[in-house]
Order: sequence, then C-alpha cells, then structure tokens
Amino acid sequence: MFIFICLLFWLINAISALFVEPKHFMNTINDFNRIVDENKEIDIAMYGSSHVYSSFDPRTIDSIVQARSFNFGSAAQRIAVTKYVVGESFKKIRPKVVVIDLYASSIKSPNDDESLSHQKQAYNFFAFSFDKLKSIIEVFPSKEVLEIAFPVFDRKDYRLNFDNIIFNKDYRYKTHELMWEYRGFAGLPFKMKQDKKFDSNLFVDFSKKGQAESGLTKFTKEEERNIKDLINKAKSQGANVLIVTAPFLPAMVDPKYAAFHRLIDSICIANNVGYIDFNFLGRELNLDFSDFRNAWHLNQFGAKKVSSYLGNYIKTNYDLPNRSKEKDWISEQPVNTLQYLSQTYEDQSLQVDEKLIDSINIVSFGCFDEGDMKTFIFKLNDDIETQVLEKYKLGLYLYAYDDDKNLLSDKGRNFESANFSPTVIQVNGNRYIVKKIRTTLTRFSKIRFFLFDTSGYKGIIGNAIEIENILAHQKSN
Repeated sequence: MFIFICLLFWLINAISALFVEPKHFMNTINDFNRIVDENKEIDIAMYGSSHVYSSFDPRTIDSIVQARSFNFGSAAQRIAVTKYVVGESFKKIRPKVVVIDLYASSIKSPNDDESLSHQKQAYNFFAFSFDKLKSIIEVFPSKEVLEIAFPVFDRKDYRLNFDNIIFNKDYRYKTHELMWEYRGFAGLPFKMKQDKKFDSNLFVDFSKKGQAESGLTKFTKEEERNIKDLINKAKSQGANVLIVTAPFLPAMVDPKYAAFHRLIDSICIANNVGYIDFNFLGRELNLDFSDFRNAWHLNQFGAKKVSSYLGNYIKTNYDLPNRSKEKDWISEQPVNTLQYLSQTYEDQSLQVDEKLIDSINIVSFGCFDEGDMKTFIFKLNDDIETQVLEKYKLGLYLYAYDDDKNLLSDKGRNFESANFSPTVIQVNGNRYIVKKIRTTLTRFSKIRFFLFDTSGYKGIIGNAIEIENILAHQKSN
C-alpha cells in the first residue's frame, strides 16, 4: 500500500507539471536551474515582487561588482512567499549578498483572490517538497492547498501545456515581444505618458525634517514578525542582507511615505542590515516619468540608473569574489561595439566584397544582439574617403522569417527598416559604418542595404546589396 501511495503521489506530481500556466517566473527558474547545472556560483540574489524584476538588472550590476547576480522577482510577491523562494533557492546556492525589496503592500499577507492568485506562480515552478507544502498551508486558505500543491486540480479547462514542463530548462515563455529578459530581470522600453501629478518637480525632499510626522505609525505584529523572519531566513546561510525599496512614483510625491521609510529603517537598524530607499533618491538619480513604464514600475532606462546605484553600493559595502578574470563570467557580459570590433568581428562577420558605388566597397558585414537592440556593422574599403559618404543616406531593410513576423513593430509589413546618414568609425586601422536598430528579431531571412540621395529618396544610387540568412550573434547568456 505504501508503494502504491508513493507511486500515485509521484504520478499526480508529474502530471501536474503539464497543467502549470506559464508565466515570466517560469523563465526565471529555468534560467536559475541552468546556471546551477553549469556549476556557476551566484554571489548576489535579489528577491521580491515585480518591483524587483523591473528595477534590478543583473547585467548592469555584474559589470560594476564583477561578480554574478540573479533576480528572483515575481509578480505581486508577498513577504511570506518571498521567504519560501529564498529557502528554495538556498537549497542550491549560497549567495554572499541577499537583496530583498519591501514596500507597504509586499509586507502584508495576501487576503483577496487577486493577490492570492499572483502568489501561485512562485510555487508552480519549484519542485514539490515538504517545505513547499508547509509554505502553501501558511499562505493559502485550506480549500486551495490541494490545487496549489498539485496544479492538475487547479486547471478547470484541463488544457495541457506540453512545452512548458517545469523540468524543461530550454523552454521560454513568450512574455512580451519587446521585453528583454536576463536572469529574472524583465526590461521594457515603454515610457509612461506624462502625468502632472508625478512631475519630478513634485518629488518630496525627504531629507527635510517633519516629513514622517503623519502617515503610517506602526506595522502590525504580523507584518513586523514577517519582516524579521525573512531577514533571519536570508541570514541563515551567512549572507549579508540588504533591504531595498524600489522606486514608484506615488511614494516619491507623497510626504506621508516618509513614515513607512522610518519604520523599515528602524527594523533594519535593529537587525543590523543595510537599507536603500530609492524613493528618497529620485532627484539624485535624475529620475522622472520617462524612466517608468507605469507609475509603479521602472522601464529599462530607469532600471539602468537604479541598478548602477545598487551595484556601486554593493561594491563599496560588501566583500565579493572578483570574477573578472574567469572565462565563464567574461563570456556572460554584454558586448559593446568596440569590444566586438576588436575581439570578435573578424571571426563572426560575413565576407561581402561588393560595391555600393565605385568608391564605396562593403568588405564584410556583422551583427550582434544586445537584447532589444541589434548592432549592424559594415566594414569598408581601407582607401575610402569618408567625405564621399556625406552625399548619401543609407537604407537598411531587415526581412523577417514567416515564423517571426509577429515580432515586427509594424504587423502590416514583413521587414524592419532604418534610413540614416552613415558615419565612419575607425578601430585598429579599419573603417566601419555602425548602426543600432531596436528590434526583437534575432535572425533575418534577408537584409538589403543601399545608398540614396541625402536630400530624400529619389531612387537607389548605385547597387543594392542583399545578404540572406543572418543570425544576430549574442555575447551574453
């Protein structure tokens, strides 16, 4: 009977994997498991809600601290669930620094259907364990425990998701066609519409006394206990703990917000952990509405500012291993144009040797991937007179494969395009035209480029050059 019960339990657990609804957090945990399988150490682990995965970019942080970070943020993650995610990740890693984002909503227990529904994804993508069951019982009403532990009982439509089995680390859930995901970070290029009530001139100067005299006066005993329990959980493996509050515009313009800051700060002092409140740093970081995709979340431009600050703070205040000479770490870093041209271009470029006009020869062509940006490089003949290019504009057309047309910015056509005035840069004695284009396409069925008159398009001047089957090379994992 015991063997039968074990087999039945195993079968239900295995089948449940087919009924998990895919989410961004699936990609996060798949990336995490892949790093662990590759025996790579994670030095900085970041936890919390969508504020975390929208704000803290491991690429930026790693480039500053010269170590390896990972972002475990998931949508609307509450503090009790954060404690579970910390515990599950600690079964596989021993980070030196643990960064935990806290704000007024995240420290509360989920008590309505919407907030409870968001918590599910943090459990869906970790394997079953008694720790998982214990946490589910603590967070969810008793009537929901079975379906959270075993999603086969939760999916009322019983639609199978064969591609997204949680054991398949190669599966990528398509979140948004313009979203750049990297180790749990999810960056979007959108900028929110300007809203007068969030004008940066209205950001509160929290350094002035008296800002915390009104507003929240104390946390509930449960909230305070949850914060202390989470700090102790994060400290349990010897990690340094840093509490942060990611920026969100309603807090930055509200004088009463200072009261929340004061309460969190006092708990951090009492528990000997650091605290950064980015809502206090809006002016210092030169944040404004253009750094946000909505009032509550940074876009990728704002995330770069905040991540740079966080990286420098961690570098200054904590001891981390320097991985800058490790081959694995070097290969993970995003490439810049000069590095690519100096170190990689000759090996990855395609020979072209065709003339746009008699005096302008395209020797070779290369392309590399920087997430939602692609950099296109044209190597020119050594004897080119750069002033010749001043007469022309260059048209660049990037054609999509049929399977990728849903990624195009204009669904009414089968290509992305850019018309620009070409300028020449010189690296190691060679001359290049370099152009960055925002597109989520990573491969192209064909690219086509040509010259036309700088005053406007009146037809192609000289020859149009076409290259087929182009893959944008990637440097970062």
